[in-house]
Amino acid sequence: GNTYITKIIPQNYEGNIDKIYFTARNENDEAKICKKLNDGITKIENENAYKLTIVPDDTNNLEIGTYKYDIEIHINDFVKTVIVGNLTLLEEQTRKTEEV
Repeated sequence: GNTYITKIIPQNYEGNIDKIYFTARNENDEAKICKKLNDGITKIENENAYKLTIVPDDTNNLEIGTYKYDIEIHINDFVKTVIVGNLTLLEEQTRKTEEV
């Protein structure tokens, strides 16, 4: 697997984000990748932005295919899904056991 890093910029929201979640689910609606603030999601200093990191261990045991995901923020009692999308896992030809 590969490492995937992306920047999350929640726009048009005032206040400090208390919590932020990334959840990817398979076609059976089972949560397969879950990230949260300080556990895969980090605040980018001096920006209203966050960095989401998915590492190979997060996807090693997952089936090839497409997973639906969303990113949800919490500001005090306010909860909002700010991003939705699809995460596609492709078959890799280079495998860790074969790297020399």
